[in-house]
Amino acid sequence: MIQKRNLYWSATEFLCVLFVQFFVMRFIIDQLGIEALGVWAVLMSTAAIAGFLGMGTASGPGRFLAIAYGRNDNEEIERILSTIMLGTVPIYILLGCLFYYPLLWGLGFVLKDAALVEGRELLIFALGSYVSQMISTTFASSLTNLHKGYLKSRIGITSSILQAVLSVLLIKNYGLVGLAMAQILSYGYILILSIILLKINIGVRLHKLFVWHTDRFKTIILFGGKMQVTSIGWSLFEMSIRFLMARFGGLDAVGYYEVAYKIASQARIFIFFIGQNIGPVLASLWSQNQDNFYAFYRLLYARLSLFAILVATGITLLSPVISVIMLGEIQPLFCVFAALTAAGSAFHIAAMPSELAAVAIGTLRYNIQGTLTAFTTLMITGFALGHVYGAIGVACAVLISSLLASATPVYYGHRIFQLGSMPGLKNNLHLKNLLTAVLKRG
Repeated sequence: MIQKRNLYWSATEFLCVLFVQFFVMRFIIDQLGIEALGVWAVLMSTAAIAGFLGMGTASGPGRFLAIAYGRNDNEEIERILSTIMLGTVPIYILLGCLFYYPLLWGLGFVLKDAALVEGRELLIFALGSYVSQMISTTFASSLTNLHKGYLKSRIGITSSILQAVLSVLLIKNYGLVGLAMAQILSYGYILILSIILLKINIGVRLHKLFVWHTDRFKTIILFGGKMQVTSIGWSLFEMSIRFLMARFGGLDAVGYYEVAYKIASQARIFIFFIGQNIGPVLASLWSQNQDNFYAFYRLLYARLSLFAILVATGITLLSPVISVIMLGEIQPLFCVFAALTAAGSAFHIAAMPSELAAVAIGTLRYNIQGTLTAFTTLMITGFALGHVYGAIGVACAVLISSLLASATPVYYGHRIFQLGSMPGLKNNLHLKNLLTAVLKRG
C-alpha cells in the first residue's frame, strides 16, 4: 500500500513540477526576454561546477538510510542524518564560497559585454540557489529512502506552487534576482518541512543531528564518491552544452535551446523515474531466473525503443505549436533545436534498458564509459562544428554525442551480457501479458 501511495504521489509531483517549470520559463521570456533565460541557464550550469567536489555527500546517505530503516534502527538513521547536517551542509556552503571568485573569472570565457557584466552580478545569487537546492534535496530525499516518498512528493508539490507564486511576484520587480530569491525561499521551505516531517513521522531526535560520527561519514564518502563519477560526467555534458551554445550561438540561442532541451528531456526524465522501479525487478530476476531476465529485458527494450521513436516524431511535428506557446511565434531556430534534442533524447531512452540491466548485473563501468563518451565527444565535435556552423553546429554535436553515449552500454550489453543489440520490435511488442507474468515470478 505504501509503495503504491509513493508511486502515485511521485507521478503527481512530476506533473506539477513539469507544469511549474515551463510556466516560470514562459513568464521569464515574457517579462525579461529569451536572452535572460539564456543568462540564467549559463549561470546555473556554472554554479553546478561547485558540486563536483561534493564527494558524494549529497547522494551517498540514501543507501545507508534505506538499510537502517529496514533494520528498524532509528539510532543509525539519526547517525546518518547527522552526517548530512554536519557534513553535507557545511561542505556545500564552503564550496559555494570557495568557487565564487574562480567562477566569476571563468564567466569571461562564455559571456561577453553586457551579458558578462550581468552574469557576474548575478553569480552569487545563482550559487546561493544551487547550494540551497542541493542541501534541501538531500534532506527531502531522506524521506524517500525511509519509505516516506509520498511525504517528499507532497513537499515537492507545495514548494513548486510556492516557487511559481514567488516567481511571478518577484521577477516583475527584481528580474533574475527575483527568480533566485523565489528559488532560495522555496528550497528553504523544503529543508524546514523535511526536517519537521523526519521528526514527526520517523521519530528523529533533532538534537542527535548535531552529534558528529566520523566512521559513518567516511563510509558515506567512499560509497558516494563512486556514484559521483557518473553524476559528474553527466553534469559536465549538460554544462558544456550551455557554454558552447553561448560561445558560438549567443544568449538568444542558449535561451531557445534551453526551452527545446527541457521539453525533450521530460520524456527521458519520466522513463528514468519509472526505471527506479524497474531496476530492482531486473536485479531480482538476474539472481533468480535469468530466462525471465532476458525475456523482460527484450520486452522492455522493444517498448522503450518504440516509445523513443514516438517521442522524437511527436516533438518534431509539434515544435511549431510549442514555439508559439512558449515563444509567442514560430521560431525556425527553435524548431530545429526541438527536432535535434528530441532525437538525442530518443537515443537515451532506447539505451535505458541496457543501462538498467548493467546495474542489475552489477557492472557500472559501461554506463560510466557512456557518460564520459558523451562529454568527450561533445568537447571535440562541439568546438569543431560550433566554429563552422554556429548554434546549429553545437546542437548537431550534442546529437552525435548522445548517439555515441547511448550506443556504448547497448554495445557492451550485446557483446558481454548477450543482450540484444536490436530492439526486436516485431517479436516482442505483441507479448502483452509477459510483463505481468515476469513480475509475478520475480
